Amino acid sequence: ALSFSKYNIDNVFDIGANIGDYAITCRELGFEGEIFSFEPHPTTFNNLEPKGTKYDIKLYNIGFSEEMEQP
Repeated sequence: ALSFSKYNIDNVFDIGANIGDYAITCRELGFEGEIFSFEPHPTTFNNLEPKGTKYDIKLYNIGFSEEMEQP
């Protein structure tokens, strides 16, 4: 799947996952490792949640930043 096996990639971190397109594409292309998706916006995260179970994606309702802020 993609070049994941070529480079021995076991985990994917989808930062700013939005609605999960990247993580879902990885699964659809055969990636079997762990996928961790991070989406800070509450409404967008709620739309992402059903896909977590369906595509075996670990979801986190947090963001990454240099600043300590709440959305």
